[in-house]
Amino acid sequence: MSGVNRKLILLFTVGLLLFAPVGSGEIFAAAGDQIVTGKVVKGGFGRFVLRTRTGNKTFNTGRITKYEPADFRARAGDKVQVTYFNKDLLGKTIQAVSHLKLIKANPDLKEPANPAFGTIKEAGRRAFYIYISKNEKAWKFEVARGWKVIPKGWTPAVDDKVKITYKKVPARFSDGVVYQIKILEKL
Repeated sequence: MSGVNRKLILLFTVGLLLFAPVGSGEIFAAAGDQIVTGKVVKGGFGRFVLRTRTGNKTFNTGRITKYEPADFRARAGDKVQVTYFNKDLLGKTIQAVSHLKLIKANPDLKEPANPAFGTIKEAGRRAFYIYISKNEKAWKFEVARGWKVIPKGWTPAVDDKVKITYKKVPARFSDGVVYQIKILEKL
């Protein structure tokens, strides 16, 4: 091995050792993004309020926001990590979220099991309100494309006991979550 090759290998190894501890947080910070962790005080359409050590701050979500997990949306009580940058919008500076990561979900918000068992309280063409006794709450379930009813030909009605298999999807026109029925089975 020649002396030049040894020097290149040594230089490469030292470079790896110097830059190996750099993680995504350091990369985002170098790009002008900032990272903050806190508890969501209030969720809403396109924005949420986060309580941090320095106080409450409003963050704006949008098309560029990446969520982790993908079906997560900020709701009151959730502990989250926010990667954001300052953006000028109509003469004001807002905090635009580029990455929103769920650290711990609100322990008081109990989502229904999947599949869930309940009683239909309101029935419509595109949605149902189904009371789930385990959660002591009526949940809104929308109809997913290609949904099925069991037995075939059954028309769901108020006070029917049902088993719901559903999926969670991000809402189209809000910053919330929609529960879509895949299979609705009469018990």
